[in-house]
Amino acid sequence: YSSSLSWRQIGQILRSPTVKPEMHDRLSRIGWGRLSALVCAVLSLLITMPFFLSREPENMLMAALKCAPVAILTLLAGLLGTTLAIPGLPPVVSVFVPVLVLGPLAMAALTSIKT
Repeated sequence: YSSSLSWRQIGQILRSPTVKPEMHDRLSRIGWGRLSALVCAVLSLLITMPFFLSREPENMLMAALKCAPVAILTLLAGLLGTTLAIPGLPPVVSVFVPVLVLGPLAMAALTSIKT
C-alpha cells in the first residue's frame, strides 16, 4: 500500500535509517512520480489545446475526435513513464523522463497555433 502514503509519510520513511535500499528507491519513485505526473498532465493539456484553437469556426466534435488519441497517448506515456524503473538511472531522475519527452512536444504544439 505504499502508493497510498502521503508525501510527508514517504519522507518520514525515507529518512529512517532502517529502510532497505530497494524500498528506498521504490518510495522515492512514488514520491517524485507524483510531481512528474502532475507536470505530465499539464503538458498533455498544452499538447492537446491546439486542436481546439482555430481562427475559423469548425466542428468541435471532429476536433475532439482528432484530439482524443493524442490525449490518451500522452497521458498513458506520462503514467507509465513515472511508474516504470529505468535501469541505470536514479529513481529521482527516471520519473522525469516523460517530462523531458513531452516538454518539446508541448512547445512544438503551442508554436503551431496560427494566430
